[in-house]
Amino acid sequence: MAARRRLARSSALYDPTPDHFSGPVMLDTFLNAWAVEASLQVETLEESWTSATALTAAVGSGDDSVLANVAKRMELRRVQEYYSLDHAFYLPRDKLEVLPESDNWIRRFQIVVEHENKFDMKLLQEVSRLLMVDVRLRVLITYYPDSEKFFNQILTKIFQAIQGDDRSQQFSHDRSFLILVGSANYDESRLSWLPLLYGTNSWTPLQEVSVKFRRKKLKL
Repeated sequence: MAARRRLARSSALYDPTPDHFSGPVMLDTFLNAWAVEASLQVETLEESWTSATALTAAVGSGDDSVLANVAKRMELRRVQEYYSLDHAFYLPRDKLEVLPESDNWIRRFQIVVEHENKFDMKLLQEVSRLLMVDVRLRVLITYYPDSEKFFNQILTKIFQAIQGDDRSQQFSHDRSFLILVGSANYDESRLSWLPLLYGTNSWTPLQEVSVKFRRKKLKL
């Protein structure tokens, strides 16, 4: 918690002014914030990694999840399960002033994130949700399957789905469609996420986000 407080006092990673709402800046800032929060919460993530329910909670449920704190670092607000969207980030000024204040009526989102534990054809449903919204950044978080061949097959299907959209060149230009593919290496005590950015002709791998966790001592 002390580490979190020290980081929380540091300058904001994202300057929330209109001049900074470009897709490339949004992408880089999201990835930076994800790297910081994944590092801070690596022990919780590692403990949750083999349970779909626990991992979903660690990534996105509650006010202290990874995505909740990513939004805070970007000085954005977040709502969950909003019109079937897993997570949507918005500027504070874009929440309508209504009563009761607990109601969330948002005029515009900046980022939408879908999280899916299983890497299979169901990801196309998540992709379709992301394509339906007009935002600066669309993020799909998922995890490596056992088969590299199957992984490439599904990636191709996702690429074709995006490529078939008449905005696909704009997605590429704006750097606005991202897949984060998580994996665990227990030999190296490391959790990693590979960012794959949609481009006109192919997926572009970005710098991997990698965090170390402590090995637990075996009880004798």
